[in-house]
Amino acid sequence: MATKKIVLVSGCMAVQDRAKKNIGQDEVYHWRMKKEISEAYDIDIDFPIITYSDLIDCFPKVKAFCDSNIVDLMIFQVRSHDYLSNTTYKKRTPKSAGDSDISIVKKNEEQSLYQKLFGLYRKIKLHVKSKESWFYSTLLRLLRLISRNLIRPLLLLLGMAKNNHKKVERKYENLLIKIDEYSRKRKIPVVYLGVTSRPNSYLENLICKGLNARMSKFITSIGSNYIDIFGMYNIEKDYKFVKGTDVPDQICLNAVGHEEVANKLMVEIKEIILPVEHFI
Repeated sequence: MATKKIVLVSGCMAVQDRAKKNIGQDEVYHWRMKKEISEAYDIDIDFPIITYSDLIDCFPKVKAFCDSNIVDLMIFQVRSHDYLSNTTYKKRTPKSAGDSDISIVKKNEEQSLYQKLFGLYRKIKLHVKSKESWFYSTLLRLLRLISRNLIRPLLLLLGMAKNNHKKVERKYENLLIKIDEYSRKRKIPVVYLGVTSRPNSYLENLICKGLNARMSKFITSIGSNYIDIFGMYNIEKDYKFVKGTDVPDQICLNAVGHEEVANKLMVEIKEIILPVEHFI
């Protein structure tokens, strides 16, 4: 059996079965593709995963891995996490140092009010799990409602008024250019996987819809393929996200969502990784 290596540059979606534990391993999109290709074409696909949670360390991670491995294909997911985090208004924002270092908030920078509340929310949640308490349960629900429906949207709007989103877009474009130039130099084909929806918030979903459109246009303009997976329902009108009370679950794809991602990716990658005889 032949072996191919497809590196996934992604966030929690690629490791959702382990990180979130709200979906089975065999339901995750790359495990679906691995099984289908193995059974249909007798090719074993190795899917090493490079996770990134901010734009600063992404390219060094990708370069370090690809410099030391033979890679047949790269699937790079455009994520909304860092985009939303750095669009959010913060009292103190790092000063720009040119397009190469545009206003990306590092971990040691001041947190937004939403981030501070979310930290408090997590502490109370851990306490509620260990001790049954009506007071703490009520406080938890109240904090969740206030932070999700009032503070988070307000800080996002304030951040957009300061054009934080434009700064992060330019940073994302710079990252994608680096990935594109490096992959062409190394002759590694790249398929770009698009932004997912944010069903937990109308405003966040609207912002991510705009990001999806802009990234699609930009990636197409540099001659690469962009796979659009935005939307809360698939073509059969089935809901694509986990239904739960916690936001971390609500923004995760369910089995339907992962199946759609796998099907769309398969159309693109089969022509890249499969031998010519499979198409004769």
